[in-house]
Amino acid sequence: MKYLHTMVRVCDLDASLRFYCEGLGLREVRRQKVPEGKYTLVFLSAPESPEAEIELTWNWGSQEDYGSARNFGHLAFRVDDIYATCARLQAMLGDIGRELGAAAAERISTVSDDETARALAEQLDALGYEAQAVKRDGEMQVEAYNCVFHALAKAHPDVCRFDLAFMEAATGRSVHHLECLVRGGNACRFRLGAREKRET
Repeated sequence: MKYLHTMVRVCDLDASLRFYCEGLGLREVRRQKVPEGKYTLVFLSAPESPEAEIELTWNWGSQEDYGSARNFGHLAFRVDDIYATCARLQAMLGDIGRELGAAAAERISTVSDDETARALAEQLDALGYEAQAVKRDGEMQVEAYNCVFHALAKAHPDVCRFDLAFMEAATGRSVHHLECLVRGGNACRFRLGAREKRET
C-alpha cells in the first residue's frame, strides 16, 4: 500500500494557496481544472517529502460553509488489490460500527425514549453526518444530509452496515433505513424501533 494524498475542500483557493504555500512552505505540484464538474484540484507537497501530497478541492461558485466536518474530504491510498481490500474493509464495517456504537451508548442510554433520536443525531453529527432529529408521521426520526461514505457506498452499498450497526448499538434499538442518499434520496433517513432490553 502506498499513501497518495489527503483531500481538503476550500472556499477561497487563492487564500488557501497563500496559507499552504507562502505560510507553510508547500509547493504546487500540479493543477487540474474540471469544467464539466465545476471544480479545480490543486496538489501540494513539502519540498522534503514530495510523495506526500495535499489535494485542495475548490468547487466553483460554492457558497457552502464547510465547517470542521465538511472541509475534510478523504485520504487516498494505492493498493495492490482493490477488490480484496474492499472485501476486508466491508467485513470489518459492522464490527467497527458496533464498537463505536457501544461507546456512544454510554451517552445515549441515560436519555428518555423521546430524546433518543436527538441524542443519536448529535452523535452522528459529531461524526460528520450533518444529522438532525425530525418529526415525521408523528414519530421522531433521524435524517443525515452528508454520507461520510458516499463515494464508497455508491460502489458498495453494503457499506451502510457500519451506519446501521453503530446506531443499533448506540440506541439498543432496531434501526430501519427509510431513505438513502446513495439511492437518490434527499437524505439518509432512519426510524428507530422499540428499545431492546440490555443485559446488566
